[in-house]
Amino acid sequence: MCVLKPVMRQTQFMMVTVYSDAKLIFEALRAGATGYLLKRSTCEELLAAIAEIAHGGSPMSSSIARMIALSFHCPPAAASEMDKLAPQEQKVLELLAQGFVHKEIALEMAISIPTVGTYIRRIYDKLHVHTRAQAVAKFQNR
Repeated sequence: MCVLKPVMRQTQFMMVTVYSDAKLIFEALRAGATGYLLKRSTCEELLAAIAEIAHGGSPMSSSIARMIALSFHCPPAAASEMDKLAPQEQKVLELLAQGFVHKEIALEMAISIPTVGTYIRRIYDKLHVHTRAQAVAKFQNR
C-alpha cells in the first residue's frame, strides 16, 4: 500500500472502496487513512463523511466500525498461550503489533516473505485467532 501520509501530513485520507477485509482495513488505517467507507455508501453519506473528516472526525461505514470494535473483544491471552510461541514467532508478533507488513518483517528479520507467512499461520494456530487484529490484541493484553 502506498503511504502518502508521511509526505502529506496535513492531508486527511479517506478510503472509499469495495473491500471490507479486516487486513486491508487495518493496513489502510495504519498507513494513515483517517476514514474508511464502503462504496455502497450513499452520496449523502459520502458528503457527510467529507464534512466530518474536515472537522476532525474519523468517518467509517458502520459495518467497518463494528469490525474494528469486535477485533478488540478478544479475551487476554493466557500466559501459557504466549509461552507456546517460538522466539521467532514472538518477534514476528511483536513486529505485527508495531504495524510492520510482511515485507518489512522479512527485511527486519532477514527471512523470506513466505517464511513470515508461515510464522503468522503458526501464531494464529497457537493463539486460536483468525486475524492479525486478534493476534495483536492478545499480544498487547498479555
